[in-house]
Amino acid sequence: MIYIDFVIDGGTSYRPALPGTSGVVGDVKATLAALLPLPISKKKRNSLMAAQRKMQEWNALLARVAATERAPLRPRLVLRALSDRLARDAVISLDVDNGGFSQLMAGLATAVKYELPVKIIVLKNNSLAEVLFEQAGLGNPPFGCDLSPIDFAGFANNCGADGFRCTTPSEVRSAIRDTLQSARAAVLEAVVDANEKPALTDESQV
Repeated sequence: MIYIDFVIDGGTSYRPALPGTSGVVGDVKATLAALLPLPISKKKRNSLMAAQRKMQEWNALLARVAATERAPLRPRLVLRALSDRLARDAVISLDVDNGGFSQLMAGLATAVKYELPVKIIVLKNNSLAEVLFEQAGLGNPPFGCDLSPIDFAGFANNCGADGFRCTTPSEVRSAIRDTLQSARAAVLEAVVDANEKPALTDESQV
């Protein structure tokens, strides 16, 4: 496994808190091009193959989960449909649900002002879902996690951006297509299941 230590501000480096075996200084692209063809020991190759099998199992499970059509929408169905339409060089920022976007809504007006054609996909469940599941995991009752049902598509239109919404599986792909094809800043509000818990591989259910 390769960890990259970035040097910034003329000398300040970021070092991940992980043990290393060999240190190499160089241009990232050129160094990786030289390292990748090198042979891998049998032990490391077995570990690599095991990790690749786990990844294949995970992707297959996600594909089955994403193919389960129901309303409210499953978040993974929306994300899979989005992934299928993204350009290979797309620049994406994750972890924007309705709780996160509610704290950053003024940024959309800035994008409109400066004609930045950013696209925002909001997984709307009217809840601080991650906090809610953390509370449940600690054995605590839910507290302070309900959010007001903001009309994010309407807000986008009022800002001068394009607003779209999908609530059923049949609407998802066309809504994503229209959002990505917009020449302006655009927001897609996808109404998802508030009870869909972020899960590890062995916890995900189809």
